[in-house]
Parts: sequence; C-alpha cells; structure tokens
Amino acid sequence: MQNTDKTKGTQQRIKDIKEISIAIDTWDDIFSDFDPHPLNIRALSEDFIAELKKRYRETRKGNFLVTIYAPISLRNSESEKTVIQRLKKYFKHRSMQRQKEIGRIRRKGGVFSL
Repeated sequence: MQNTDKTKGTQQRIKDIKEISIAIDTWDDIFSDFDPHPLNIRALSEDFIAELKKRYRETRKGNFLVTIYAPISLRNSESEKTVIQRLKKYFKHRSMQRQKEIGRIRRKGGVFSL
C-alpha cells in the first residue's frame, strides 16, 4: 500500500515537469557562429537562449526539462557532455544574478521603508 502512494507522488512530480523541445541541425545552433573558440568555451547563441526564454514564457509554472533533438551524425558523447555542462553553467549563473538582483531590490525597499 505504501509503495502505491510513493508511486503516485513520483508520477505527480513527473507530470509537473514541462518539456521544452528544440531541434538543431548543428552545434552552431546552440553556440554562437561568430565565436571561433572550441565548444567548451564558446559563447551560447543569443537566438538559442531567446528561443528557450520564449518557450519558458508560454508556461512558467513547474520544473522544466530541456530536450535537444539532433541528427545522428552529431552524436558525440564528448560534445553532448560539453553542451550539458555549458547550459547548466549558463542557467546557474543567470539564477545567481537574479537572486542578487532580488536581494538588492529587497534591501533598497527596506531602506526606503525606514
């Protein structure tokens, strides 16, 4: 009986996850075409980030899973690891920036209230 409750909780959490799916033709769709550096330090494409933001705005609630569909010819475990690391690093950095910004606004509001 307890396992059923646990399974229902897991299924509910899975239902709460929204998927953002994006199809790419080359790794240049994710990374900037203008940056000549290797993938591990290349800047992320503004178009790619803008598309992710647009898809996120459509349904803001819940957790998200970004799925990138690519041709089999691009399949390379090293490149895939690099893409995952770069995206995680980017979003972690953006999250920290937002948290700092929220903290500044709250401090400013507190000082203003006093």
